[in-house]
Amino acid sequence: MLNALSEKVIHLNKYANFVFECSAADSTTSFIGGNEVWYQRSIDISLEVLVDIDSRQLLIDKCKIYYEGNSMTEKVIEEFEKTYSSEKAVWWYTRDSFLYRIINGALRQKQVAIIQYLQFFLRDMYNQLLSVHNDYLEYFDDSPLRVYRGQLMTREEVVCLEKFAGFTYSINCFFSTTKNRSTALIYSGHTHSTVSTVTNYISVLFEIEADPHFKRKPFGPVGHLSYFGWQEDEVLFMIGALFLLTSSKYDEKENVHIFRMKLVGDQNLPYPDHQSLSTISMESHFINVGYLIQNSYLHKNYSDKYYQQLLNNFHTVNKYSCASHVALGWIACENGDYDLAMNYQKIALQYYEQLQLSSTDLLVNMYNCLGEVYRKQDKYEQALSFYSKAEEQNCCNYLTRYWINLDGFRNISLIHIASIYKLQQKFDFAWRIYQQIVDQLIDIDLHKIIFEYILKAYYASLENRKSFIDYIMMYLPTHYELLVHSYVHIVELAIWDKNYDFAIDCLKSLLEIELKSGKGIDDQEQHHYSNTPLLYKRIGCIYREKGDVDLTIEWFEKALGTSYKLNPFLSNKYPVTARDIALFVCRKDGDNILLAVEWYEKCVEMLIKDQYNLSSCSTNLEKNKIVVINIENEVYYKRFLQERISDLKLGWNRVDPAFAIGKDECQFSSAIARCYLDMGNLCDKSGINHEYYKKAVLLILTNELQYMYNSSTIKTLSEVRRYFQRRQLDKYYAYKYYLHDDIQISWHVLPQQSLNNDCLQLVRTDPCSNPSNVTISVELIHDLFCDNKYRPETNYNNFFASKLDGIVSKQYLVSQENI
Repeated sequence: MLNALSEKVIHLNKYANFVFECSAADSTTSFIGGNEVWYQRSIDISLEVLVDIDSRQLLIDKCKIYYEGNSMTEKVIEEFEKTYSSEKAVWWYTRDSFLYRIINGALRQKQVAIIQYLQFFLRDMYNQLLSVHNDYLEYFDDSPLRVYRGQLMTREEVVCLEKFAGFTYSINCFFSTTKNRSTALIYSGHTHSTVSTVTNYISVLFEIEADPHFKRKPFGPVGHLSYFGWQEDEVLFMIGALFLLTSSKYDEKENVHIFRMKLVGDQNLPYPDHQSLSTISMESHFINVGYLIQNSYLHKNYSDKYYQQLLNNFHTVNKYSCASHVALGWIACENGDYDLAMNYQKIALQYYEQLQLSSTDLLVNMYNCLGEVYRKQDKYEQALSFYSKAEEQNCCNYLTRYWINLDGFRNISLIHIASIYKLQQKFDFAWRIYQQIVDQLIDIDLHKIIFEYILKAYYASLENRKSFIDYIMMYLPTHYELLVHSYVHIVELAIWDKNYDFAIDCLKSLLEIELKSGKGIDDQEQHHYSNTPLLYKRIGCIYREKGDVDLTIEWFEKALGTSYKLNPFLSNKYPVTARDIALFVCRKDGDNILLAVEWYEKCVEMLIKDQYNLSSCSTNLEKNKIVVINIENEVYYKRFLQERISDLKLGWNRVDPAFAIGKDECQFSSAIARCYLDMGNLCDKSGINHEYYKKAVLLILTNELQYMYNSSTIKTLSEVRRYFQRRQLDKYYAYKYYLHDDIQISWHVLPQQSLNNDCLQLVRTDPCSNPSNVTISVELIHDLFCDNKYRPETNYNNFFASKLDGIVSKQYLVSQENI
C-alpha cells in the first residue's frame, strides 16, 4: 500500500497545498486577527443563510462551459450531475476531480463570489463532518486524537514557521490529515530526494493533537466516506479549525522538519463565531460581515459587491434582502455617500414592513445608521431622534465585549447619545446616560472603554474633553482612576500639539483630583502612593520644553520636597533628584555655579544616607570594604577621568529621568562620583576643581577594587596583600565602565612595605592612563556598618524642611570635609 502511495504522491494535489504561505493570497491558513475574521464569519453565514438559486445546478452549468472540450472532465461533471447527493459530499471532495480543485482554489483564495455557488456543498460537508464527530465521541475513546500531515515547503516558509511558534492559525479550507505517520511521511516527500534537490523544497511533517471535545468546527475519520476508503486512514477538519503552533524541530534521522500543533477552542479566538453570541440575531451577524470587510485589508468596494451578489441570488424578497440593504446603507455611510445610505435604509424599512418582520435587530441597525448619517453631517437633533428610536428597540444585547470586538460601538445607541450631549456641552445629560449604560454592563472592564469612547468620540476638541472631565470631578473619589487616566490622555495630546499651557492646566487639575480623592501629600493615611511628585515633575518637564528654566527648577524642587515627605529614606527612587535640579541650575548664568554645587552636595548627602539605610536593613551586617584613600601622583586624577571614564556608559549626563540605583553599594559610589565629576567640571576655572576630581577618582577606583575581591572573605590587610600579589580586572567590568576596554588593567602589591597605620600600597597598571603605573594607598574597613566618617553628619530632616521653605542655609549643607 505504501509503495502505491509513493508512486502517486507527486501527482496528487491534495497534499501539495502549502499550509503556511503567510505572505501569499493563496493560503491554506491565516493568522487570527481582525483582517481575517471576516472570511471565517462569511463561511459561517453561508452555512446558515439559504439562497433562492439552485447553486448546485448553477455550478454545474458554469463548469460545463469552462471545461468544454475536455472530454475527461466533462464525463466527471456529468457523473456529478447525475449521482451527487448530500451523503456523498466527502466522497466527492476526496476524489481528485474538478470539484476538489474548484473548492480548494476558491477557499484558499477567499473568493466569496465563487464560494456562494458552493454553498450547498459546504453545508453538506459540514453536516457529514458533524455526524462523524458525534459518532466518534459516542463510540470511541474521547482522548485526544493524534494525526499527521506531510507536505513539501520552501525554505522561506519553514523559516517563517520556526519564527512564529506560539501563534494560532485558522484553516481557510478543509484540512486533510492522516492517523498513519508513515503515510504522512510519504506525502512530505522525504523519500524523494530528487524532488527536494531539483525544486528546493523541504520535507515537513505536522504532528497534530486534536481534542474531540472541541466541537466548534467538526472533524473526524472519514475513511468510510472517502473516495480512497480506509487506504489513507484520513481525518478531515472543517473550514475554520484553529491550530496552535506549539514547537518545531529538525529530525536528522528522518531528514524532515517537524512542527507540532494543537487544536484549540474558542478561548484562543479573539473574535467568536456567531454560535458564541446566541443573543444576537442571525440578521445582525449577516450585516456585521460587511462591517468586517470594510475594516479589513480588502478594497472598500469589496463589501458592496458581496451584498450585491447576494441580492442577485435572492429571487424573492426575504429578511436577508432587507438585511442586505441595511448593510449596504452602513457601507454607503462609511464611504461618505449619505444620500445613498438613506435610500438603502428607506428600501430596507419598506421590506421590513412589507414582510411584517419582527426582528428588532434590523430596526436597531436601520435607525443607528440613519443617526450616524445625520451625526456625520452635524445635524445633531435629527441624529438624536434616530438614536433614540434605536434605543427604544432595546440595544442591551450589543453591550458585550465579544460583540464590540466584532461590530464596534455603532449599534450601541446610548453611547452615541451621550457623545452628542458631550459635544453640545450638556455634560449632566452625557454623564447620566453613561451611568445608565454601565448599570446594564456585566463586564465592569468595559466601563473604562465606554467612557473613553464618549470622551474622545467624533474627534472632540481637547477643551471639550477637559470640560467634561472637570464636570465629573464633583463625583470624586468614586471615579478617581477613570478621571486620572482620561486627564493623562489629554495631557499627552496637548504636549503632542505643543499646547503647553493647556497641558499644565490639566496637570494642575490632576493635582486637584489627588487632593479631593484623599491621595494628597498631607493625607497621612494615603500619601504613601500619591501621584503628586510625578505631577510636579511633569509640570517641570513641560516648562523645560517651553525653555523656562526658573519654573522648571521651581516645580522640580516641589517634586523633590514632596518625594521626601512620602519616603525620607530612599532618595534614589525619587522622580526628581537633587542632581536633576543641579543640572538645570547649571544652565543658567555663571552666577549660579555656587547654587548648583550646593544642589550637588545635597544629592551626595542624600545618596550617602540611602546607602547607610540600605546597609542597616541588610541581612549580612558585617562589612569588609577596601577604600582608596590616596594616589601619589596629583596630576593623575584629571587625566584618568579624561582618558578612561565614559560619560555614555556611566550615564553621567542624564537629566530627566532620575537615575535608578539598587542595593549594590558600588552603584551608590558611582552615583556619588558622578556628582563630584560634575562639580569638578563646574569649578574648572576656580582652582577647587582638583578636590572634586580627586574624590570622584577615589570612589571609582574603590569600586574597581571592591568588584575584584567581592567574592572573597578578606578580613585583614595581610590577606589583602596576599590576594593582590597580581590581579587582573576582567573585561566585563572594563567594558561596562571604561573607555578603551580592550586594554588590560592589573593590580599588584608594592613590594617591601610594612603595614603601618592600617594602610597598604598597591600599584595599578593601566597602559591607557598617564602615567601607566601609579601607587595607590588603600585601607580596609571592618565594621558592622561603614565607619562614621562615611556617614552624613548633618541633620537631614532640618535641611530638607528649610529647603522646602525656600531657605538655602549653609549650616545644613554637607561639606567636602564631611564626605
